[in-house]
Amino acid sequence: MWIDKFTGDTQVFYNAGERQISGSSFEWTDKGKKYQGSSSGPNLHFPNLGGQGRADMTEVNPKTALGWTWFNSCPSGGDDGEIVDPGLPVPPGDSGGGGGGGGGGGDDGGDDGGDDGGDEDGDGDGDDGDGYTTGFWIYSVTITDPPS
Repeated sequence: MWIDKFTGDTQVFYNAGERQISGSSFEWTDKGKKYQGSSSGPNLHFPNLGGQGRADMTEVNPKTALGWTWFNSCPSGGDDGEIVDPGLPVPPGDSGGGGGGGGGGGDDGGDDGGDDGGDEDGDGDGDDGDGYTTGFWIYSVTITDPPS
């Protein structure tokens, strides 16, 4: 994968195996731009969080430590199964969402993993969202007086 450091757009190359061509020991097949960057390149990471052997795009904002993951699911759809709440802690200052009749929550999009989205203006309407994404917080602790 090659990530543009300014736009975050990501081009995918498949390893076609060992071949002595053009000064390289391996042949790489260009599959084109497969990810549209949501942030600058250094903020994007591509772990296999979904456990399906696919690169899931994860953005971590260095100023807020807030992260978002876009799961790379099957393009034909329908085989993801039921979305289960992993029981993550609610970030400080967040209402937690997920309330209301259908579990969709207020403007934060709820915690049901669906397409409820969220427009964050506090009016309770939300928006239609943009698919299967999830957010997370990264906590760090600094020990100022370590044990001796």
